[in-house]
Amino acid sequence: MDCKRCERLMPRDSLTIARVDTSFEYIVCHTTCDSEEQENSWMSLEDYLTDRGKSDGWHTADNEDDLLKHYILNRIIYYSQETPDISRDECEFDVPDPQDVVRLLWFKSKPIAFYTIKRKGQHIERGNQYYALTTLDTAFVRKSSRGKGNGLSIIRDFVESHPNEDVGFSSPISQPMLKVLNSFVTRHPEYRHRLWQISGSGAEGQRKLIWFSLAKMRRALKHTG
Repeated sequence: MDCKRCERLMPRDSLTIARVDTSFEYIVCHTTCDSEEQENSWMSLEDYLTDRGKSDGWHTADNEDDLLKHYILNRIIYYSQETPDISRDECEFDVPDPQDVVRLLWFKSKPIAFYTIKRKGQHIERGNQYYALTTLDTAFVRKSSRGKGNGLSIIRDFVESHPNEDVGFSSPISQPMLKVLNSFVTRHPEYRHRLWQISGSGAEGQRKLIWFSLAKMRRALKHTG
């Protein structure tokens, strides 16, 4: 990633935040970028992510500060430091569209996970289509917070926020997320016919029931095992 001030490539251990005007924050470096007038405004990424006013649990990122925290988790920590594993069908995420819903999971004053939502009826920029289902588009849990039920928490928060709706999950679905979905629908059979893997808009012909895909996966594992 390039520094927004000096335009040089930033080493991973030099990523910081600097306030360069009164309305927004930019990702800049502190080892290659010299600026005496900004000397007192440097802070580390981890310090910047901290917000002692946030209670534990899921919150919608509805202001610039929280959206920048999501940007740091998405485009710096996930993209550069806890990189996606292509062999497990993990992929890089785009910056969310302005209409997307961004949800952050807070624990001990820091965001430890996020997911983003495409709303039903939201316009798809590449083509004259609209999302047929409310769709979970991206999801990420920091490595230090994995194995603690936070993946299940993503699914639970998502479906409980859209009661009585069929909902979608963007393709591709990573292997870790498929395992979480399998655990969720095993515990909550009432959702087995409401969760869909979608491509495109998720209209008829562009969706398949996740429960059926999971059943095929389990049968394949049984035969190979």
